Amino acid sequence: MTTTPRSSTATLIKALVILSRDIQSDDGVANAAIAEAAQRLREMDKALRGVITCCDHLHHEPNQRHKSNEACPVEKLIQEARGNSR
Repeated sequence: MTTTPRSSTATLIKALVILSRDIQSDDGVANAAIAEAAQRLREMDKALRGVITCCDHLHHEPNQRHKSNEACPVEKLIQEARGNSR
């Protein structure tokens, strides 16, 4: 099974902004919905990056286990944010 390559969040946001400007809709509802989706995605990305930074700075050590003895659920995101995926 092959996986489809994924665009970066920044690329997806840019594409949505362009689509929101270029789509032809009589009432503008599609344009507004796509523009709002781009804005919300931008806001969620910013918030998630804040969570990742807090987790990294406050208590995270590589391979840290949590109370449930499971790997830290944000460790992969931290590694990606640092630019060194594992």
